[in-house]
Amino acid sequence: MVILKNANYTQFLSEIKNKRIICFGAGGTISDFWFSNRGKINLLERIDFILDNNPAKSGTFVNVNLKQIHIMTIDDFLRNNPKLDDYVIILTVANQYIMSIVSQLDGLSQFENVICYCGITALLWGKEIYPPLHSSLSCSTLNKGYEIPKIINYCWFGNNKMGVLEEKCIDSWKKFCPNYEIKFWSEKNYCISDKPIYVKQAYEAKKYAFVSDYARLDIIHKYGGIYLDTDIELLNNIDILLNYKAFWGFESSNLINTGLGFGSVPLNPALKNLIDLYYNINFVNNNGTFNMTTCPEYHTEYFMHIGLQITNKLQIFNDMLFLPSDYLCPFNQRNLLYEFTDNTISDHKFSLSWFAYEKREESYYNKKQFEIINSRLKADWKRNIVNE
Repeated sequence: MVILKNANYTQFLSEIKNKRIICFGAGGTISDFWFSNRGKINLLERIDFILDNNPAKSGTFVNVNLKQIHIMTIDDFLRNNPKLDDYVIILTVANQYIMSIVSQLDGLSQFENVICYCGITALLWGKEIYPPLHSSLSCSTLNKGYEIPKIINYCWFGNNKMGVLEEKCIDSWKKFCPNYEIKFWSEKNYCISDKPIYVKQAYEAKKYAFVSDYARLDIIHKYGGIYLDTDIELLNNIDILLNYKAFWGFESSNLINTGLGFGSVPLNPALKNLIDLYYNINFVNNNGTFNMTTCPEYHTEYFMHIGLQITNKLQIFNDMLFLPSDYLCPFNQRNLLYEFTDNTISDHKFSLSWFAYEKREESYYNKKQFEIINSRLKADWKRNIVNE
């Protein structure tokens, strides 16, 4: 089997090192890539071949920036007995065709463990990639010496039964953080009546996700620890995040989302300021509609106001750690594909329980289109981590 990966351009260049490149797919998509990425001559010079399943194209060329790139079928390519250890593959086809090509390559022993990148992402300019926090350089540079309590908190308001997804996610917390206390919060042990009117209105409207938006801040402010949404699957231990005043995560959309998981020492002033925001807003508007502004919008605006760079990159600000999306949210909401890296700690499933039914079903449908690709990306990421 090949190893399927999805990485942005910056990460892609850092990973392939000195390897040569084979593209798979000589259709219109590859022309679009080159047109929009003509400045990437360092990448172009490393492309040796383009593979394509159309035998009529075999023996022809694609001309890019005065370079002729030879097109051939897989059979023609393999007849030359190439040393595939020297190559990576970029799949320069639309996402819906990726898995058929991957299945084709999986069936050829010569491509065993050859890395294949999803081309649409690999050829786009990407964010800066930082070394993992567990590297000695990162730890000595970033560790601030705080101690966030080893308590994982989660909320479930209302009378609905927790689903299979949520139960599996909680099992992953126990697997990767066996020495953590896991604390469950609901209306049975968290008082709603003495909270801001926003919280009481959201609870009465049965919009429980918005109740949790406030409760998670209040609980972590009082007691310290970690909060996780119930649709977060842990993929690694989180001890490396505990020696900061707090940690927060960016989504690929450049928003800071406490639902991805966050942690803090008790009585963090930033949490108190976020809590105070809810005393100045209502959940029910004057016209009777609901205020559906999400917590990432409120919280990102707050951090921007106090001077944080709202860019999806690793930052230390006021002794708090801000993590780029590949740490806590490797699912890219724009192209609907996973972007796992060596840094990835968790997978936010985006169950979207607070969405209106129609919008939630639309989101599920869109994600379903790439479910097979994403399952493979996740499986190959895990396989690659184990091999390393």
